[in-house]
Amino acid sequence: MKHILYLLLVLPALLFSQQKVSGSILELQNNKEVPLPFANVFWLNSQVGTVTDIDGNFSIEFSAQYSKLVVSYVGIPQIQLPVANPNTAIRHVLRSKGNFR
Repeated sequence: MKHILYLLLVLPALLFSQQKVSGSILELQNNKEVPLPFANVFWLNSQVGTVTDIDGNFSIEFSAQYSKLVVSYVGIPQIQLPVANPNTAIRHVLRSKGNFR
């Protein structure tokens, strides 16, 4: 009886748990990699997105229907990062077009 009760409590949590993609976005400044806070990170062709925190870190729900993350920030060219697996941490360094800051 205990096992059935345990399965009834745990199984829904496992079925509805969300996988996430996480990582960090950095910028190259004076040949040093520094965190890029408040960069936009979203799935290509969707409205699902997030913003990096003060340390350049982000976390976004994974969905098999999307395959590329888009990273955008003012003054830096927008990039697309392929994502095939939610268990892979993403670390990407952006380079600005000019000296905007």
